[in-house]
Amino acid sequence: MEKRVEEAVEIMTAEEVETLFKLEMKDISSVYEGQANHCCCGCMGMHYAATGCERDMGPSVPTDDEKVLEVLLKVKANLDKAEWDDPFIVSATVEDKLYIVYLKENG
Repeated sequence: MEKRVEEAVEIMTAEEVETLFKLEMKDISSVYEGQANHCCCGCMGMHYAATGCERDMGPSVPTDDEKVLEVLLKVKANLDKAEWDDPFIVSATVEDKLYIVYLKENG
C-alpha cells in the first residue's frame, strides 16, 4: 500500500491523495463507470446518482448507492491510477474501464 501511495503522490499532490482517502458516500453526487478512451455520455457506460444527488440527472440515470460505493472504492483501490480532473471530479482508468466520482459541490 505504501508504494502505491508513493506512486500516487507522483501524479497527485499529497493534499489530493489525502482528500481522496477521506471521501465518503455523503460527499458523492454521482459516479460513472464505462469503457476507457470513449466519451462519458452514457453510450459506453452508465451514470449512477447517489441518494440526495443535487444535480438533475434525468430519468435515465438510476439512483444506486451500492453502485456509487463500488465505484468510489474502485477509485480508492487504484490510487496510483487516480487523478483529479477538477476540484469536484476524480477518476481512475483501470485496465479498459473508466471510473469517475463526481463530488457534491456544496458538501
